[in-house]
Amino acid sequence: MGEPVTLYVYDLSNGLASMYGAALTGTAPTGRPIEGIWHTALVLYGVEIFYGQGVSVVSPPGTSHHGSPTKQIPCGVTHLDKQTVLDYVDALRDTYRAEAYHLLEFNCNTFTNDALGFLNGRQIPRDIRDQPSDIMSTPFGQQMRPMIESMFVGRRTPSAGAAVNHLVPQLGLGTPPATPPTAALSRTPAPSAAAVADDVPSLQSLSSNLSICTSPASLRTTLATSPATALMFTRPSCPPCASIRPHFEALARTHPRTAFVLVETHLGSGAQVASSPEFGGPISATPSFVFFARGGAQTGACRGADKAELEAQLGILHRTAFSPPSPRPPHAHARLALPALEPLAQRLDPLTNVTWPARAALEKKLDEALVAAASRGGGADPRAGEDVLRGTVVRYLSSLPAPPAPAPAPSTPLQQGLLAAWLPATLSFLRAAPAPAAAFPVLDLVRLALARDGERLAAEGAFGDFVDELLGLLAVQLDGEGKGEGEGDARQGRGQGERAYLLTALRTLCNALASPALARRVLAPSSASGARSSATRLVLCALLDTRDARTRREGAGAAWSVVGRVFAERVGGEGAEDGEEEWEAEVGSAVLEALGNEEESVEVVHRLAATLGLLLYQSPHFASLRALLDVLDARGVLERKEELVARLGKDEAEKKDVRAVLRDVAALLEVEA
Repeated sequence: MGEPVTLYVYDLSNGLASMYGAALTGTAPTGRPIEGIWHTALVLYGVEIFYGQGVSVVSPPGTSHHGSPTKQIPCGVTHLDKQTVLDYVDALRDTYRAEAYHLLEFNCNTFTNDALGFLNGRQIPRDIRDQPSDIMSTPFGQQMRPMIESMFVGRRTPSAGAAVNHLVPQLGLGTPPATPPTAALSRTPAPSAAAVADDVPSLQSLSSNLSICTSPASLRTTLATSPATALMFTRPSCPPCASIRPHFEALARTHPRTAFVLVETHLGSGAQVASSPEFGGPISATPSFVFFARGGAQTGACRGADKAELEAQLGILHRTAFSPPSPRPPHAHARLALPALEPLAQRLDPLTNVTWPARAALEKKLDEALVAAASRGGGADPRAGEDVLRGTVVRYLSSLPAPPAPAPAPSTPLQQGLLAAWLPATLSFLRAAPAPAAAFPVLDLVRLALARDGERLAAEGAFGDFVDELLGLLAVQLDGEGKGEGEGDARQGRGQGERAYLLTALRTLCNALASPALARRVLAPSSASGARSSATRLVLCALLDTRDARTRREGAGAAWSVVGRVFAERVGGEGAEDGEEEWEAEVGSAVLEALGNEEESVEVVHRLAATLGLLLYQSPHFASLRALLDVLDARGVLERKEELVARLGKDEAEKKDVRAVLRDVAALLEVEA
């Protein structure tokens, strides 16, 4: 038959919440009215079990200091005998200590929910279980939280009743309810105020989605009902556990849709959970973490006090649990923990250049370029565009708001006739300029405009056409075929003027990619203009400059910007288009070559390794790309760069970050497609 289990529900406000709750808080966001401040206890085998100042057991039921229950809710039956139940309750005393109590986040209802899960796998009603978060989500509750938290800092925690009694007069709700006469009959009387020590610190407040596992049954319930669950196996005698536990609790506060569960392996039920393969066991060391999607499907595991690995595994769990269904099967990388690359993959904005010269310096540089073009001939007639570039365009740039003021709204119209005059004048000048030294100040006007007014410009179809044509022109001029200073192969270095022109071209490209509309246009494989091919040529000719570290640094930044935008479309958009495989092979082999050649800059190594990682990560052509990189000895290059970073790096934190990225890329190369 089994023993009936009943939930006793007490209103700690003695009716005040139902009288004043609507006036103070309205209804919770769930739509449930706030009818009482609920305390709960479990009743079975003639005893009442509850948590407050530790775990208490009283008999007969209803004789505790809480008085008579407001409600009695049947909760099924248990087939455990009385002694097993009492032994289990006794084992919980180490977990549910008086000093661990928190009115909002680790309270009597937390205890009864865990204990009921042990008894028969059920949960207490949701409106009781979630009441603290319901109240705290109201404006009034948010105002009350500091007052409540102050009661649980620096001293032993008060009981739930004492906490409510303390708050009632401060809310202007009159005199606290009198202690019920039945309190005198309690076998576990509440300690007096004088008996409460002030020098016993409370435990750090727990998040409402962070609980302590007290039985396999309660954990099964959590796995069945939560879309995502993270388990931490811990024990008090473990220093690494004490080190990582605050971070685990902090993650619970920032990931409210995930259940975070602490499994204390030194307790009987915790040891049982830790030994079970059902929950990722057997667990042989603490701290250990195991992650489950709904229904108990394990997504990953890790051990040790490694914050980055913990966050990476949590990211895998969230992608598995919360990502919308895809018609494509999950990529082999989807279950791979990449603690260095994962955070980078969330921050894919291009490395823009927004340096803004004073107007006098801008006009001086532009005048010198126009004069140089006129003096050297070569077919250029600077006077044809002089009024436009020196006058109209400079005035337009000077009219743009300086940061931190917001850029002009995309809906604000541009000056009439600006683009019709400026864009042809720029292309005409760049084509005719006799030397790069004369060309880069004119190109810099485009960089400046994109830095301050990119969204308005991107909305103009004429400007998009101009960017396509501009990139094609720059690629032809700079991809090892330019004349003048630095004539010849890019690998042999460039003169100062050509180098300035290339750097300005790269910065202009990155600023253009900051606009999503321009980025999609420039990097679309199906673009008839060939803009992505032109952008790629610019980037690669900078990467392969073996003589100038500054050019390689800018090239590495531009490579990251281009690949980052392509990656964002691949993972967050509609996936890869035809032609991607050939492009990935071209970029991947060039980035790896540049990485292998780099012997001077840890920063360049960092950017190149991150770019290679993004190119590989979840690539639909991963198998062929990895085969190509294997032929090019990618693993050997990565190992040598780790040694270079150890030798050249001066900042320990930077060295650690770069080595972590290199190792993540190596891990990608080990995955079977």
